[in-house]
Amino acid sequence: MPFLFQSFFQELSLSNCRLPRLPPRAFSGLSALRSLSISNGEAISSSVSLEVDPSALEGLTALEELSLAGSGVWAMPEGEMCSVPR
Repeated sequence: MPFLFQSFFQELSLSNCRLPRLPPRAFSGLSALRSLSISNGEAISSSVSLEVDPSALEGLTALEELSLAGSGVWAMPEGEMCSVPR
């Protein structure tokens, strides 16, 4: 669990990280997270994209707000948002 001791986080913003991929259960251990924002930078070209694993958001049971603006996500895997209860 990459976020074992941060289970109380309610907001997480990842900006200008140039993430190539969100792996399975990328936010495991962040069960109290309510707001997640991922942005790979201001000038995203069409050649830069963020690959999202179908189970990347699994475990985010309190998530209310998700922003992928500027992340380079062109599509979400089918059923991805089904694992987020809200």
